[in-house]
Amino acid sequence: MNNPNQFRWGKSQCAYCGKSPATEAEHVVARGFFPKSIRASIPFIIVPACKDCNHGVGSDLNNDEDYVRSYLSMMFNAQFHKNSLAIANGEVARSMDTGHGAGRKLLTGIKITDKVSESGLWLGHELRSKPEWDRIDRVLSKIVRGLHFHETGRVLPPDHIVTVNAQKLLKSGKIDLDLFMAFDHNMDRNPYVPKQVARQELGDYTFAWWAYLSPNSDSGVWFISFYNGAMAAVVTVLPPKA
Repeated sequence: MNNPNQFRWGKSQCAYCGKSPATEAEHVVARGFFPKSIRASIPFIIVPACKDCNHGVGSDLNNDEDYVRSYLSMMFNAQFHKNSLAIANGEVARSMDTGHGAGRKLLTGIKITDKVSESGLWLGHELRSKPEWDRIDRVLSKIVRGLHFHETGRVLPPDHIVTVNAQKLLKSGKIDLDLFMAFDHNMDRNPYVPKQVARQELGDYTFAWWAYLSPNSDSGVWFISFYNGAMAAVVTVLPPKA
């Protein structure tokens, strides 16, 4: 599915809405998450998209992606990856210098707070920035819809609920099958064995993904990470039956 020449524009359906004809080739993970120096060597994931889904209706999706890139590149558990450093010292730093853009907005939102252990021991100061979760949710939800199409060849139905950061589904680094079964309302197999999407990565783990998908529906749990440190769990599920 990665070759945009495979798509028959005007006849292929959009990978996101499944309704409109595809008129554009969309990068599932925006090129901006990767330093310019390595983009030519990255086998980007490309899917067919309509103009509205590609650019976002009622929101500025490009600016959302810039914001998420800036936020993730400065997260403590991701900031030491070589490509995260390149992004932070390049595009993010320039947006701070110019006084506008996602980098400047993040910088003005940073606060110095006290870091305290569970026992109440003061551990010093740390920097905190309150993220704009709605923007992060929009970007990660769209990425997962694109990954679903890329991995299955099917559009994730619009009626599916996409929930970002469902941490309760994580249990010792592994999927909790009881919880997985609980949200798969079309479950009819016993024993229940989800289909696994093996871990894959782009740009030396600048972006990585893996998933557990329902054998009976388009429900699933996706794990995505940026810069080998900033990780999210994203659940796709049908609404509960009445």
